[in-house]
Amino acid sequence: MKRKIYFGDTDPFGVTFFVTYHRIFKEALDEFIQSKGISPELFYRNLNENYAFPITYSEARFFKPTRFYDEIDVETTIKRIEPTKIVFEFKAFKDRDIVAKGILEVTCIDRNWKRREIPEVIKSLISR
Repeated sequence: MKRKIYFGDTDPFGVTFFVTYHRIFKEALDEFIQSKGISPELFYRNLNENYAFPITYSEARFFKPTRFYDEIDVETTIKRIEPTKIVFEFKAFKDRDIVAKGILEVTCIDRNWKRREIPEVIKSLISR
């Protein structure tokens, strides 16, 4: 996923604000899920099938600063799939140099916020 850094993404020093990368990684997750043919209604909150996938863990590391109008490329991969959660890994590059990487973990829950197994349809679609 290509993403331009905008003025609102930066801190008073003109460097990309750390929270921005968490938002960018979420955008990359949305793009990744869509590329697998999974709609937000099927993944994030499926009322018909009684499950949802809230983000339950987020982590980011920063290696080089990016600034206003820089363009980055974000790669999204599945780090692992467990019975009740999926761990996604993100790597952000500027000019082929890694500038940040992160992890988002989503946990499958039911209507009562209890963990449940990932539905087969999600496992099947996300693994292809």
